[in-house]
Amino acid sequence: MQGIPEISVVSSWYNRSHDLENSVESVLGQVGPTLEYIIVDDASDEDATIVGLEQFAQSDPRVRLLRNDRNLGFTRSMIRAVGEARGAYVAVHDAGDISLPGRLAAQVDFFERHPEHVMCGTRVRNHDLRSGVSDVLPTNVDSPFKGIEGQIFTHGEVMFRREAYEQVGGYRDLFYYSQDTDLWRRLGEIGKLGHLDEVLYERRIFEEGVEGNVRKLVAQAIFGNLARISAEARRAGQPDPIERYHALALLQQDDAERFRDRAYDSFRHGFRHDQDALGDAIAQVPAGLLSTKVLAAYLLLRIGRKLGFKHFPK
Repeated sequence: MQGIPEISVVSSWYNRSHDLENSVESVLGQVGPTLEYIIVDDASDEDATIVGLEQFAQSDPRVRLLRNDRNLGFTRSMIRAVGEARGAYVAVHDAGDISLPGRLAAQVDFFERHPEHVMCGTRVRNHDLRSGVSDVLPTNVDSPFKGIEGQIFTHGEVMFRREAYEQVGGYRDLFYYSQDTDLWRRLGEIGKLGHLDEVLYERRIFEEGVEGNVRKLVAQAIFGNLARISAEARRAGQPDPIERYHALALLQQDDAERFRDRAYDSFRHGFRHDQDALGDAIAQVPAGLLSTKVLAAYLLLRIGRKLGFKHFPK
């Protein structure tokens, strides 16, 4: 019987068979700390994905493949994956991305040298498969929020202490998008968030991803705004609106102007290569007409069934 690994790498996979082999092997090829690789197959209906993941699980005892009976979505699949983790450290690895050589060892070394830190990211190379453009994401290590407003962290390059994750309650299933931003904010309230100034992760942008879909970008902006509002409430000593209202917290967003700006930034970022005009058009909409409550209500109705809510709190 294998001992407890130092690191639990976690991924949620839904279809995306292209580059599956390279992505998984980039994790299994890491040297140094012992690891287990927990993959949740979120009810893929693509045969190549199912077979490919199964082959890795059969050929490498470090791979633990879990299957959802039905599609639960990314956040709930990640909750399941981390819930199975045994390592002291949990490393995220998003489906299709590449963990570059030395990534995991460097992050563990960072934690061992900095016990006050609860999370650690790295520099990230963005590889846009739609346009072929590849560049290293800018970073601002002087950001007071260490990756929240400063955008140091994306998602897949992050490693965190499992104990800290459990202490703050982990990913919250309300966040269909921006679940990472919400988690980073809460982790930052109990410890320091670190960052390695070395490119150790390659983030792939796929046609079917968030950045290739206008509706997903707007939804991401709504949830990102909610994470900010919740963090501000906690800092002010007020109840977290998500814990108080759960899904109805989506309707608590009154800051329409700041939301508009956030949505605009998302559009600009996601369509920077060929559709900047769309972002410019969004920026011209008066904040009063781009009501966050209207958008949030639409979103709540649109994805409520997929989120699986049985009822709303009174």
